Amino acid sequence: MKTIKILLVAMLLLSSISSFSVSIYTESKAVAVANGYTIATEMYGDLVKSDYVYNWRQFYADTEYLIFACSDDADVTDVDIYIENPNGSIFLQDNDSHRSAVVSFELYDPIQLKIVVFNHATLTPNYASRIQYFVAFK
Repeated sequence: MKTIKILLVAMLLLSSISSFSVSIYTESKAVAVANGYTIATEMYGDLVKSDYVYNWRQFYADTEYLIFACSDDADVTDVDIYIENPNGSIFLQDNDSHRSAVVSFELYDPIQLKIVVFNHATLTPNYASRIQYFVAFK
């Protein structure tokens, strides 16, 4: 599981210094699938700075999960992911200062969790940028 996270982070760092004809989001999905993940859900939100989108999802036992979020809009400079328990506490997060965020985890018991994707920073704070994310499993 760490290998896929390292591959995604390395690809994203390279994308920040070069221009790809394929979007970061599309390329990240391809990397996940190539590493044996199945894309379960894809969602997006058109978010201004400090805005977020969320959804609740059932997660199952004995399954590895990968959640990736990013914006292909160059104005977006920091996207974060927070995974919350039903009681509102943080289960897992990626709140590093990057244009994308990725979390991976494996569960041993089924649970419903809230996925929160947050547009933390952008160069144009009043302009809504599309933030996309996917949930993958294997």
